[in-house]
Amino acid sequence: MATLDEAENARNQHAEGLRKMGAHGIEVREGKKGDFAVIAQFKKVPRGVPESLDITHRGVAKRVPLKAEVREEYRPEAKAE
Repeated sequence: MATLDEAENARNQHAEGLRKMGAHGIEVREGKKGDFAVIAQFKKVPRGVPESLDITHRGVAKRVPLKAEVREEYRPEAKAE
């Protein structure tokens, strides 16, 4: 389980590595029990995506859950004139 602060910290620390793996969207989402996880969105989930992200939060080592999802990349709509 992770708090919102821990999950945001993990997202910030690991965003670049997840992007290099192909993630086009990275967010923090609350689970059913009030715990938080980092969600990485991919067109196709690559091999080697970890189940958690290791961080140090306020001097304490933590493991934040990471969930990979298959989602199409967001494309903004054309501007109406």
